[in-house]
Amino acid sequence: MTDTTDAPATDTLPTLKASISHVFLWLLGLVGLIAGIITTSSGGVLGPVLFGLGGLGVLLALAVQAVRFR
Repeated sequence: MTDTTDAPATDTLPTLKASISHVFLWLLGLVGLIAGIITTSSGGVLGPVLFGLGGLGVLLALAVQAVRFR
């Protein structure tokens, strides 16, 4: 039997919160991209703005993922 008295306590709540926010960031970016693609066909300024914001959201999610899983 192994002695676990000196084992560090693992707190999974911050990791869970970070995972939820990361997934939310991905979803927000993808929804922005899709909404930008759909509204670009109707003309106007809203489509490219949504597409750009969605792209930035996806890039931010990729950056967070790269830093976290380095």
